[in-house]
Amino acid sequence: PEVCIFFHDRLLRACRATKVNTHRLKAFDSPNMDPLATIGITIDENEHLTLPRARGPLRLHSRMDTRILTIRLVPGFDDGVIKQLI
Repeated sequence: PEVCIFFHDRLLRACRATKVNTHRLKAFDSPNMDPLATIGITIDENEHLTLPRARGPLRLHSRMDTRILTIRLVPGFDDGVIKQLI
């Protein structure tokens, strides 16, 4: 199993997808990877892109570091803000 986005007529691997439009049906794209499948009258799978099945039971990692900081950078961003956060 993996996380995917199905939008309009394409199944995309979520970690490779990006939102490219907010007003059209083809709002998501995967510019560096072909879709996992294309849906029309038929379903055309790109089987060579699917990941192999996981071996063994699901392992949950419960001891993870929670000290994470997300910073959205935009043109004109004041780097002094980063210094204040650190």
